[in-house]
Amino acid sequence: PDALDYYDELYTKRRGLVDDARAEAGEGEFVLGDSLRVTWIAAQRADRALMPMFSAILQSKELKSGYRLAQDGLLERNVTLPPPANSTWVPIVPDGQATGNLTWKRWLFLQCHVGILGAHRNAAKTMILLSRQVWWPAMKEDIQKMVGKMSYVDSAQKSCAEAGDSSS
Repeated sequence: PDALDYYDELYTKRRGLVDDARAEAGEGEFVLGDSLRVTWIAAQRADRALMPMFSAILQSKELKSGYRLAQDGLLERNVTLPPPANSTWVPIVPDGQATGNLTWKRWLFLQCHVGILGAHRNAAKTMILLSRQVWWPAMKEDIQKMVGKMSYVDSAQKSCAEAGDSSS
């Protein structure tokens, strides 16, 4: 039994290192699927900030440089990524709710911020993972705020746990 525990522990550590290396390279477990793109088509059209772009499209005007309407009808933004990825077209995240209490932006953040073993990534790694798949205005600032809130919650929970341990 001790040998099995030892190898389980090594395997768990290895998975953590692999996850860290993949995050460092901008690869994550989360993949933006076709069903989410379909959901966002309607959500983008309901987003007041994106309405002027759809009006321009209806009036046969060109979108600003760096924006396009994909073949499936989703608005996309051309983003420049660190090498070796260079630039790519990614969907623009609409305002609105993914669930009853999560916005699309917060939901996406949670998909990429927490690692495979539950470790929380820093803002830079989270930004790399998200920027390869989606874009929204003020994305970098929003991610930094969300990481800051997660750090605050984690430290508060740790303090509460430590206080509970010291009272016993």
